[in-house]
Amino acid sequence: MSFHSTTPQASGNTKRLGPITAKTKQDAWQYARVVTKLNVEAAAHLRTHLSEVFEEASSWSELITNLRSLGYRLSRADAEVWVSDAHSNVHICTSAFLGFSVGALRNRFGRTSELLAC
Repeated sequence: MSFHSTTPQASGNTKRLGPITAKTKQDAWQYARVVTKLNVEAAAHLRTHLSEVFEEASSWSELITNLRSLGYRLSRADAEVWVSDAHSNVHICTSAFLGFSVGALRNRFGRTSELLAC
C-alpha cells in the first residue's frame, strides 16, 4: 500500500511528495513548545519581515490582524509579548527580540490588549 501524496503546482500539474499524507504532514514548529534559540538566518528573516508589521501598525488590533495574516499570533507570557506560530502556538521570539519592547508597544497602543491570547 503506497502513501505517496501529490500536491498541485502553479501550472496545474502535481508534484510527488513521497511517503507523506495530508494527515501526517506537519508544520515547522509542530514538535517544539518554545523555540530556545533561533539560528542567525531565521532571526534575520523574522526581524526583516515582521519589523515592518510592528512599525506600521497603529493599534493592537491592527498589529494582531496583520501578524495573523502572516501565520503568527501575539500572546502574553512572563511579562513579555511573544510572537508565536499561529498553528502550533509555539513561542518563537519576544517582541523585544524584534526591537519592540513591551513598554514601547504600550506607549504606542495603550495597555496590553485583551485581544492578546493568554
